[in-house]
Amino acid sequence: MVHIPLGLRLQGNSELTISSLVRSWIQCDDNNYSFSLGASICWAIWKARNKKVFENKNINVQGILKIAFYWFNLYFNPHDDSESGFLPQHRTQDPSPPATWSAPSTPFIKINVDASWKNGVYACAAIARDHMNVCRGAGTRIGMCEVPVFAEADGFLLAAELTIWLNLQEIIIEGDSQIVVKSLTDANYRVPWRIWKLKDDTKLLLAGIKSSTVKYIPEKANSAAHSLADYAYLNKVQAMWTSSNLPSDIASLWIEAT
Repeated sequence: MVHIPLGLRLQGNSELTISSLVRSWIQCDDNNYSFSLGASICWAIWKARNKKVFENKNINVQGILKIAFYWFNLYFNPHDDSESGFLPQHRTQDPSPPATWSAPSTPFIKINVDASWKNGVYACAAIARDHMNVCRGAGTRIGMCEVPVFAEADGFLLAAELTIWLNLQEIIIEGDSQIVVKSLTDANYRVPWRIWKLKDDTKLLLAGIKSSTVKYIPEKANSAAHSLADYAYLNKVQAMWTSSNLPSDIASLWIEAT
């Protein structure tokens, strides 16, 4: 059993214990800033302590703080390139994405994804269209999260689920979140911890089909999925549709967007 020393007291203050300090962090009305920073520092200290005990590695205070702030920034700044970008030795320049949406070549089905997020509530959407720009199916999901990147990642998972539900075998998934696209396509990318499981679940589903590609497109080329996500958010719509039972008000969203 692992012993967690919450009863330990701080040096120079015999009254303040670790547990009371944690309680004071939790009680701070600062969107969990104090608790997250304190927990990151404590965890980094604990990890350094274990390395000293089990691997006889010296403790470096600056190294501990660097790791602590890295974990803290992963939590509060999931869009920060310094925390979730390429490793320096693997930086590459992506080719320019298309400025407008284009239909896929046959036999591929293109699934566009997007999300709408506000005040911790989101709706993500996925639209599957063929080489004739005919909708083969669509889906939306409502959820709650603290940052938009989670909502965007859930949109890509929804696209993978829609792929399986429609029994598609050759697909292209497009979205306007570079963070999520890099997380799914580049093994050297530092994936924000909030979307680790969504990324793994998406890749697991896509591994079971014949051919899948994930691509980034700019927001203006993703207007159909964006319109559906906004509609789902405003109307609290969560469903999946095939081409045969797609409601007319849903279908009109991307007809107007194209």
